[in-house]
Amino acid sequence: MRPGSFLPSFDRRRRLLPGTTLLVPLLAATLGLAVYLGWQAIDAVRSHRTAAESALRDYGRMAAWQYAGIVKDELDGVFHDLMSDVPRVRRTGRPNGYRGTDEWIIAEMREEMRDLRCACPTLRDPALVFKAQIESRQTTAFGETSVSAGALTRLADALAERYDELYRHRYAVVSLAPGTVLDGATAVAYAATEEQDGSITLFGFATPVAAWGELFDSWFDRAPLLPPAITGDLPNDSLLHVIVSGPYGEIVFESTASFSPALSAFDTLVHEFGPFVVGAAVRPDAAARLIIGGLPQSKLPLILGLLLLTVLVGFAALFQLARERQLARLRDDFVSGVSHELRTPLAQIRMFAELQESGKLRSEEDRARAISVIHRESRRLTHLVDNILRFSRLRRAIATRLLRGEIQVDSAVHDLIEGFQPLANARGMAIESRVDPGLAIVANADALNQMLLNMLDNAVKYGPRGQVIALDVERRRDTAVFTIQDQGPGIPATERRRIWDPYYRLGRDRESPAPGTGIGLAVVAQLAELNGGGVSVDDAPGGGARFTLRLPAVPASPPLSSSRSTDRQEVGA
Repeated sequence: MRPGSFLPSFDRRRRLLPGTTLLVPLLAATLGLAVYLGWQAIDAVRSHRTAAESALRDYGRMAAWQYAGIVKDELDGVFHDLMSDVPRVRRTGRPNGYRGTDEWIIAEMREEMRDLRCACPTLRDPALVFKAQIESRQTTAFGETSVSAGALTRLADALAERYDELYRHRYAVVSLAPGTVLDGATAVAYAATEEQDGSITLFGFATPVAAWGELFDSWFDRAPLLPPAITGDLPNDSLLHVIVSGPYGEIVFESTASFSPALSAFDTLVHEFGPFVVGAAVRPDAAARLIIGGLPQSKLPLILGLLLLTVLVGFAALFQLARERQLARLRDDFVSGVSHELRTPLAQIRMFAELQESGKLRSEEDRARAISVIHRESRRLTHLVDNILRFSRLRRAIATRLLRGEIQVDSAVHDLIEGFQPLANARGMAIESRVDPGLAIVANADALNQMLLNMLDNAVKYGPRGQVIALDVERRRDTAVFTIQDQGPGIPATERRRIWDPYYRLGRDRESPAPGTGIGLAVVAQLAELNGGGVSVDDAPGGGARFTLRLPAVPASPPLSSSRSTDRQEVGA
């Protein structure tokens, strides 16, 4: 068995903790499930919304059909009042007192217009009252009119072109394109009579198409357009948006509701009133009254937010997984470093102990050298174990109750160097120290010893053989500044902050034969903080690294003289 082979070894291919390899697919499955549930929620909302919008369109279609029926019935009454006597008078002749039948028909028509049951000024005083003979394409205007002779000719031609449509209905409304008679679209209301020779004569009047909106407005609230069992006593205008348009896109009538008719349904009047199309839409905020559950609001922002939260949780889990891998790697490196550091002194102790036990060390000099090596390596093992235990206690916050007292720095440094001398001698290194006389600090004695030992050990471990390590302590106001300078390769500026982190080792040292656990400087940083101080590192003036430890100093007494005295101690191989 190799020396130190009893220590646990870790295969780098098995750094992850058990079960972590399943975390990625589990996260992917969770994210996929969240996406699927989100899609199902969106689909459910969309289905509900589609059903609700379909129901609203059905209500709109019902309202449009109902209003179209009301308009048809009311227009039938208006035309009966205005023009029902035209065919009879043309057959029986004019009544007494009138110069001619045509004049009587026109006079009667105007009288009925004045008696309309609505405030319809445009219809009461139409732009043109006329008689048109289809076969001869002649149009006669009655009364004062601003319609030109050319417009009358165009009217006659337009009516003649629609002969079949005109002959089919006893009375009706037709729409003519803008500019045919009036500037805009023209609605021509007429009554048709057949003459003895088979020709058709029309009596009627022409108005702008929009003028008929005066009638439609008066009929809008005459009867409910949706079942009262659903709407209650609410008026049509509070539930519906109704619009009546002509064949050329002109708006004839529009209710006063201010919402957007996004879910409109349409119906047309019967053929004799063909120019008009009725559209109706239920206002969206009335959906709760008309539809069970109402029109659902879009849940897309909430669902997207939940999906985003799921993604963030997934990334956080992946980050934790990466951190776990990093910690596993640091743990393996730490165990490997500890094993390496324990193996060398244990091998030395075991070898010299076996030589002593077997009697192969015959001379007194050899036995003394063996005892010296065993003693030195034991101290080294003790320092390593103390470092690990100290670090473990600090990590568990047990050491936050350090007992601090006044320490004389010169004696503490002298004892430290004396105990550390064998380790430095083994590498052929020298330690020079200089301490301001009379300097005292407030700290924990064991912690101070541990911090200085760790920094000296770091200098010995990574410095070249034969180097001189300088340990200086001086007062700067109320602070004692400890500096340890070596002649090694130094610390790269990019890594000077991280060397104080637990388990961290420089990239150049991870694959080097130099042993290390990555906790020595971390213990220094934590103990310095617990003692009210701090640590830092920079380049030494002559090359290498310069570590600085700052601790609170005991206030100095008034100086007896202006001269400063210093002691310097050198320990060499």
